[in-house]
Amino acid sequence: MDSLAVVLDEACERILQAQDEARSLTTMRVSAPVYRAILGAKSGDVARGDPVMLLDLEVVPDLSLSGEAVDVR
Repeated sequence: MDSLAVVLDEACERILQAQDEARSLTTMRVSAPVYRAILGAKSGDVARGDPVMLLDLEVVPDLSLSGEAVDVR
């Protein structure tokens, strides 16, 4: 993984597309390596038992995704 910025840029594009289509989103699905990187950056939230959140979406690992792919639902 090169950078979380690439992942966030892709997520933002998908979020804007969903807004244009009047779809509500709750979850950002990311590959396992990206999820581990996010967990490292959000370790305080994880330690408190809070859900892992970015861009107001809960972040979950998706083993069907690879690299810096993002899926928002």
